[in-house]
Amino acid sequence: MAEMNSSAATATSRPAYRTLRRRLLAPVTRVFNPLLARLAGTRLLPVFGLLRHRGRRSGREYVTPVATLGLGEFIVFPLAFGREADWIRNLLAAGRCSLRWRGKEWSLVDPVVIGWEEGSPALNRVERLFVPLLAIREFVRLRPL
Repeated sequence: MAEMNSSAATATSRPAYRTLRRRLLAPVTRVFNPLLARLAGTRLLPVFGLLRHRGRRSGREYVTPVATLGLGEFIVFPLAFGREADWIRNLLAAGRCSLRWRGKEWSLVDPVVIGWEEGSPALNRVERLFVPLLAIREFVRLRPL
């Protein structure tokens, strides 16, 4: 019996909404992330932070614009691409990162993936209506040092 390609097995085990969302948004993300990175982290665009994280295999530093929310004493990032995005995989492996948000530098530790029930209170009323339409069901919560 022939072995199944591991990437094919992974793709078929992912929920359909995630693979479709990734196929639709990935080209847009490649275009807009470099533009967004210029304003992310500043007071001009407070909904986005500029996340600095290390590659889990390469050790290289990466900079990624991410939607950023405050939740009590924590910082929360919605996982638009779920746990499959490289930045979240890097962050979970390293256990720490730095963030420029609203003109301030933050050192963040102890990443924990949380569900909608825990993460949604960080959203305002309008965001609570629209975020589920994007099939975002998870967040990562970090503790500032």
